[in-house]
Amino acid sequence: MRERGYLSILLVVLVSLGSSLVLSEESSLGQRAEEGDAAAQYMLGLSYLGGSGIEQNYAEAAKWLRLAALQGRRGTTARHSAKQSSLHV
Repeated sequence: MRERGYLSILLVVLVSLGSSLVLSEESSLGQRAEEGDAAAQYMLGLSYLGGSGIEQNYAEAAKWLRLAALQGRRGTTARHSAKQSSLHV
């Protein structure tokens, strides 16, 4: 019985740590994207598109994917066009 309590506490701690890691990674990615890092812009756009680690937001996804594509990130333009057409933007 006592072991179950320890496992519950461990689970809560691990989930809390995971959440703060996602938030700090997201902040770092957002900061790099704001600074003009095309790879970060592309990854942030994909994150917004899929809602992975961040709330899904199609307008933000289109914004960041467009900015990355405008910088000519190799392979981004074709993928961006396909993603944009699926968003009807």
